[in-house]
Amino acid sequence: MREERAEETLAPRNIQHGVNVNRLELDRVLMTNVRQSLYFIYREAVTNAAKHTSGYTVNINLTDGAGGFTVSIHDNGKVADKDYKTTGASLNNTRMRAASIGVMLSISTEDGVVLIAVWRKLL
Repeated sequence: MREERAEETLAPRNIQHGVNVNRLELDRVLMTNVRQSLYFIYREAVTNAAKHTSGYTVNINLTDGAGGFTVSIHDNGKVADKDYKTTGASLNNTRMRAASIGVMLSISTEDGVVLIAVWRKLL
């Protein structure tokens, strides 16, 4: 899930990336809807970093710690201005997926584009 998706999406656009995994229990059994939602949140954030910002570096951190399971994706770009209106469906879907499994989602565009998703139910 981690490296392959980032490599497939970011490398063709010449975006440098790193995936850091901290204390992640890969054999943890998750309910299917939780696993799918976490994956789609991750996938959408990586895709958005490639498609919608001017950055050339993306840092991805996956941490299973005392505060819960955290996905943090940070690029060094700015959201590209568009000369057309978008529906925002991808961002809305990400928020809907996060809410459906109790993920606290934070998205910021002040210092690059940062998405942080925390799922506390792993504790």
